[in-house]
Amino acid sequence: MNVSELKIDLLARGIRPSAVRFDDSESIAVEYYCISQQQTLWEVYYFERGVKNNLQLFSDEAQACAYLKSLLDSDRTVWSTEQKQS
Repeated sequence: MNVSELKIDLLARGIRPSAVRFDDSESIAVEYYCISQQQTLWEVYYFERGVKNNLQLFSDEAQACAYLKSLLDSDRTVWSTEQKQS
């Protein structure tokens, strides 16, 4: 799975758009999960109050996407509707 496929999957399942970012660009949301590519590595983290929390680095996009998906699947607060089964 790549980032584009992950984004489509999450939106189809009812993720709140403000709950996740797919790059490290500015956001008006105070806290969110993020996946972004930094040079040759993929970063996955939870952004809160200006700090990247629980930062994990991956050399493989598919592994980074799988990790982010597992974080989101276990956090009920990020879903705008009852989460659909994956």
